[in-house]
Amino acid sequence: MSDGSRRFLLFPVILFGSFFALDKVMCLDSVKRYTQDDATYVYYDYKPELLEEMKDFDRLRKLPPADSEGNCLQPDVQECSIHSGKRILVVLGSSRLLYFNYENFRHAYPNWEMFNFSAPVSSPAYFDYMLQEVLATGVKPDYVIVESDPFQFNENSPGFIKSNLAYSFDFSYVLNNFSLLHNDRGFTADEVSQFLAKNLFAGYRYRPHLDKAFERLSDPQNKFLIAIQNMDAFQRANRGGGMSLIPRPDYYERDYASLAATSAMTVRWIYGNYELSERQWSFFDQLIDRARQSKTPLIFLRPPVSRPMQSILDKDKLIQENTEIWSKRMDERLEAEMLIDLTDGDPFHCNTFADGSHMSMQCYNPVLSVAMDAYPLIKKGYSSAE
Repeated sequence: MSDGSRRFLLFPVILFGSFFALDKVMCLDSVKRYTQDDATYVYYDYKPELLEEMKDFDRLRKLPPADSEGNCLQPDVQECSIHSGKRILVVLGSSRLLYFNYENFRHAYPNWEMFNFSAPVSSPAYFDYMLQEVLATGVKPDYVIVESDPFQFNENSPGFIKSNLAYSFDFSYVLNNFSLLHNDRGFTADEVSQFLAKNLFAGYRYRPHLDKAFERLSDPQNKFLIAIQNMDAFQRANRGGGMSLIPRPDYYERDYASLAATSAMTVRWIYGNYELSERQWSFFDQLIDRARQSKTPLIFLRPPVSRPMQSILDKDKLIQENTEIWSKRMDERLEAEMLIDLTDGDPFHCNTFADGSHMSMQCYNPVLSVAMDAYPLIKKGYSSAE
């Protein structure tokens, strides 16, 4: 074989290798911050690290106690911890539970540590997956707060594919929850194909937006670059707690017309063309079974929405029909667990909102207190069920 023939045969190999290397560059944080058109991926990328932080904290809380300066309180002890005996709270929600204030929580509940695994536009499938990952670390949380809302069970909501499927799950979870024989449970064939493609090809998972890259490279003080760096630093310093422009500290929307506009937009997005998702209910059932098998106390929380948005939901016949289905199915499934629906203003009424669907920061601490106040009752229920 001539040298020319050998070079010709090597050309496809070199081409494929170059493509593979260029594709993997799309995974680099230093590249993604320039090429992505939103910051959703930032929250998901941090979750594996947060799991490791929780695992390390779990080890520390099992050590003998230390004083505030780290001095062991027991004699002849080689290792001790100021976190000895503390409890672990895990939060699983959408962006509506992402912004609980970590420092305020530590001050109000000094014997607890909160790990927030919430992510934008999440679903029961994501909550079940994350609880699986939490338990796989060997950590048994003392309490888990899970967001539940009728919109999570809309088969036609685009958020599941654009958020959860795009950035979370692993191969084993997807394949274990895929069946060609049952269309009403697990992932569809199209979703499995998308998942595989996005995990095999970074350029498909993190599609580059060259216009955004040029804009940010041209301006070192680009607002998006600064915001994304601050958001990432904040979540790492606050155990997954989010920082976002929505909601902003000390801000709430005072213009009713603006609230009405964002409410209508949100309802069209997550409730649009509502079709009941039996698949998400199957993931929900897995979540409850997983919690019961591990004896992990579980509470479900439905966050409030603004008056304009609640008015739209109340007047839409299809949404109301499916809300009634959601409410009935929740009642049928819950045993030791509890659902706190804050949309009716009981036991806490939030009257300030950053937009149609997000509470203002002033409401987050009271909402978290409502969930924490229910812990003794839920724990007692789980103990009685043993």
